[in-house]
Amino acid sequence: MLTSEIGLLFPTLYVVEGFVIIAFNLSLLLFLLLERKFRHQKQYQILAGCVTFDFLFGCAYFSTGVYRYNLKFTNEYVPLVSRFYCLNKVHDLLILFITPEAGIISLFVALDRAVSVFYPIKYLKLPPHYPLVLFVTSFSAIIPAYVTSYMAVIPSRYERNQSGMCFLKDTLPDNCYAILRWIRIVTSILAIAVYIPIACKIRKVRL
Repeated sequence: MLTSEIGLLFPTLYVVEGFVIIAFNLSLLLFLLLERKFRHQKQYQILAGCVTFDFLFGCAYFSTGVYRYNLKFTNEYVPLVSRFYCLNKVHDLLILFITPEAGIISLFVALDRAVSVFYPIKYLKLPPHYPLVLFVTSFSAIIPAYVTSYMAVIPSRYERNQSGMCFLKDTLPDNCYAILRWIRIVTSILAIAVYIPIACKIRKVRL
């Protein structure tokens, strides 16, 4: 495939959208961390954790666009590369993170909200480092995904049979990529399920 066949629309959208997401969330994160009246309150610390994820989401989009631009303007043909090569690219590493983490972080935040609604006194007594533990645990839950992905592609690290476009769905074996998507789907559904009794409780209190 000639790199001249790669359109500029999608790389441009990735770069622009990624930049906007990065700029907005980085500004918001710095505001939450530097403003004294916010940084010591649990709800704003939780918000800061969510903003951090959105910042990484923007980085994934931005780096994808930059990679496509670089591929288009520095090569005549899209090269054949190994899966291992693609997996080590910044955009694939970030997409590998955000794909399942989008659901996992939603579930963790939903559980946090459930505790705050059903056990408000106990929630207030949680230690100051609780939000940090919550998000470190949530982000660390992705480590097995990285380990499994590398174990899947390392055996074929010398086989150059993948497109240099380096889409994550092509970089990983089908079963690995499917598992990542299913983790996102299942955890998102569980998060929605957790919010149902929360909504009922809030409605009951207001009535």
